[in-house]
Amino acid sequence: MPDAPRQGESAEIIHLPGSKGPARGYTWEPFKAGHFKAKKHGAYSDRIVTPLAATVANDLMDELPYLQDPTYREMVLEFARTVVRAELIEQWLDENGEIRDDGTVTPAAIYLVRVKGHLASMASRLGLDPLSRAKLGKDTTATKVDLAQLMSALNKQNGGTA
Repeated sequence: MPDAPRQGESAEIIHLPGSKGPARGYTWEPFKAGHFKAKKHGAYSDRIVTPLAATVANDLMDELPYLQDPTYREMVLEFARTVVRAELIEQWLDENGEIRDDGTVTPAAIYLVRVKGHLASMASRLGLDPLSRAKLGKDTTATKVDLAQLMSALNKQNGGTA
């Protein structure tokens, strides 16, 4: 194998079998920062997901004020990001299909199943389905009753009449 050319020397051009001769001298401009050349569905792109997720999270907190409690913040944001990911993948699958020409399932379709499972789990933890919402309401009511009983006991202990 020949040595690599030294700086300033030209390299020997080798034509591979089946090639049509020397390169024609054209080049492509390098990708610039922030390009979307490799984008497929966008579910992995924080530049796409984050702004859409902020809208979803804000709408959700407007609709369900208990989610405005700071202890819910990270979970609401993660839920919103997951909602956006699922929507982006579903949109891509609607346009491109779930099955490849060779009969195999696309990676996006497999990923969507995982995303939807994660979404259902988080929805339950946030009280967004009927059963978990009822449980959350029951726990909140129980806490309010416990606090009311505690306040009443403290008031009696201090000689109050309430």
